[in-house]
Amino acid sequence: MTNYQGTHDLPGIVLAHVLGYRTGSDSFELDLPLFDRAIAELEPAGACDAYDHPNLWAWQNLRTEIVEGRFAVGYAVVVVFIGDVNDPSDEDPILQLRHELGVDP
Repeated sequence: MTNYQGTHDLPGIVLAHVLGYRTGSDSFELDLPLFDRAIAELEPAGACDAYDHPNLWAWQNLRTEIVEGRFAVGYAVVVVFIGDVNDPSDEDPILQLRHELGVDP
């Protein structure tokens, strides 16, 4: 799930609010209580049928998979924020996302 180049900003804003992210590039492990809070904060947007809500649906599905134990012991849900693709970073989650987006510095 990504919000890239200004599309569908609300899910990213919700995660930033829940995690306390403000600026720059950073990554966070998201535990279930914080994930539940993020889902709850995004759910009202689902009432608007003028837009699709793929992030909300993906979060709800991922939560179900977590609760049903479909992940190996020691799994982690990681949220990555990239403030500027040109900023240097040695954090593996940031490097992985940059690679997936094709924006390796």
